[in-house]
Amino acid sequence: MAKTMSEINSPEIDAAVLEAFLGFDLDKHENVQTFFEHDQWHVQCLPCGAQWSVSDGLDGFDFELISDGDDSCTCREEDPDEEDEHQPDCYYGADCCTGELWECETCHEEYCEFHFHQTEKGHNVECVACERVRKEAAEAE
Repeated sequence: MAKTMSEINSPEIDAAVLEAFLGFDLDKHENVQTFFEHDQWHVQCLPCGAQWSVSDGLDGFDFELISDGDDSCTCREEDPDEEDEHQPDCYYGADCCTGELWECETCHEEYCEFHFHQTEKGHNVECVACERVRKEAAEAE
C-alpha cells in the first residue's frame, strides 16, 4: 500500500509540514519543531509542550491537537509591562528565550532553559535534532 505524504519521512516533507503548520497555527506558537515518530509526522511547541498529529488533508496537511501542553507558552501571551529577558545566545533566538544556557554535547549548539529536552541520556544533554539523527542511525543498523 502506498504511503501518504504525512507517512513519508524525508527532509522535503519535514519542511512542508513545518510551513503548513506555521500557516495553520492560530495561537502563533513561535518555537515549534516537527518530528517523525510511529510512521507519522508530529508538531510540538517546545516552550509549552502542545502537540499536534499530522495527517493528509484535501489541500495539504491537517493538524489535530493531541496535547494542550501546560499553558505556559509565553510566546503566545506576552505581557508588555514585563521586562525583556530575551536571551539572544539561544539557538532559537526567540522572544520567549529566557534563563541559563545549556549546550548539546553532540553538536555544541546552545539552548536556553526554556528549550529544555529530556532523552535517555539525561536532561539538557542532547538536542532534539541530534537525538533524531542518533535514533535514525540506530534503526538503520
